[in-house]
Amino acid sequence: MYEAIVMLLDQKFDAFMPAYVDELTRRTGEGQFGSKPTIIQKDAHLDLTLEGVNFTVHFNAEETVAEEASEIAENFAADHSDRDKIALTDSRLEISSGEDFDMVAFNSFISLIEAAEAIATVWHFDPAEGAIQ
Repeated sequence: MYEAIVMLLDQKFDAFMPAYVDELTRRTGEGQFGSKPTIIQKDAHLDLTLEGVNFTVHFNAEETVAEEASEIAENFAADHSDRDKIALTDSRLEISSGEDFDMVAFNSFISLIEAAEAIATVWHFDPAEGAIQ
């Protein structure tokens, strides 16, 4: 199972999600996801099947996101050079997947994060590790 929080700086749903879906579509055309993925968008929610593994990507801009970003910056990014910017993020992508015991979809998981990096300033927070990158 894969899980990531991709913290977004200065991104609003109406601008970010269409650009993100376009970037995923572009990467699909370049073969970055191996077999052709299925992408279904329902408002702020994407369901994807990549390499036979089901992924969910949710754009979250609820009020609690800004509060949690401040806490993440304080607790996990104390020595990070972008700590102040991380604390100001008010939207994020929440990425999760079904089981992938053989890790056949690991590169696709990384590509989901890289697609966000291609269009916005982001930080990847791994809640399991308590690490920010």
